[in-house]
Amino acid sequence: MPNLPCADVPDGIDETQNVELWKRGVARSFDFEIRDHTQIAEITDTIDFKRAAKVSGSRFAFLKGNGSFLNRALMNYFIDYHLTQGDIELTPPYLVHAESLRGTGQFPKFKEDVFEIPVNENPLYLIPTAEVPVTNYFADEILQESDLPLRFCAYSMCFRAEAGAAGRDTKGF
Repeated sequence: MPNLPCADVPDGIDETQNVELWKRGVARSFDFEIRDHTQIAEITDTIDFKRAAKVSGSRFAFLKGNGSFLNRALMNYFIDYHLTQGDIELTPPYLVHAESLRGTGQFPKFKEDVFEIPVNENPLYLIPTAEVPVTNYFADEILQESDLPLRFCAYSMCFRAEAGAAGRDTKGF
């Protein structure tokens, strides 16, 4: 069963019906044009969308040079930080059964957003985030209270079709 929102969370059909409860800080203003990640990547030659599209189609990218270095550095920082907090590092599988996606509330709602890999009569699915396999790590097991809390960290590639995502067919990354 998916997580249910609190009773005081207002219903809405899209983000225009979100309710802003508070703001923190003051939005910065700049005396220059703000660029998105694709424009910055073009200037710095750190992401190659064109060649990735040639290899894999739209919605893919090669991280290149300092872009690849930055990605690896952030991943290492994330993992190293969580290890200092006592978390256990996991390297999760990138393919899961449908039941794992149901167990994290991804199915049935987001079924059209995942990539299915046909394997005999039981398909597997590319994970949309490490959350899916990590959350299912103890699926169908009963843990002893004395063993809690258990804390994990994981890094994974994330595979999402995300139908309707802004810019997904042009520069989604």
